[in-house]
Amino acid sequence: MKRLPLRTCVLRYAACLGFATSVQAQWVQTNGPYGGYVPAVFVNPSYVFAGTQSGGVFRSADGCSTWSAVNAGLASLWIRAFAGTGDTLFAATGDGVARSFNNGDS
Repeated sequence: MKRLPLRTCVLRYAACLGFATSVQAQWVQTNGPYGGYVPAVFVNPSYVFAGTQSGGVFRSADGCSTWSAVNAGLASLWIRAFAGTGDTLFAATGDGVARSFNNGDS
């Protein structure tokens, strides 16, 4: 196995450092949802859903820039998990499982 000259190693290392320092953070703070701890998140083609520990279900249709509560008909506002397909959403709550056929409207 051939060893690289020290100069080559130093240049490669410097290039890696230069690349690493130019990388920008990709995380962006969103405006909500507000309702405490968020133990559940679900994404379908149209919406992002966030289930909170005390505020129920929040839904975003604009890439998480804005959120609205969609809690009509929920007996418990403690959301533990989500599952779903298409327009149907299932939410495991503090009182059992709730189902919505219209993306959380009811």
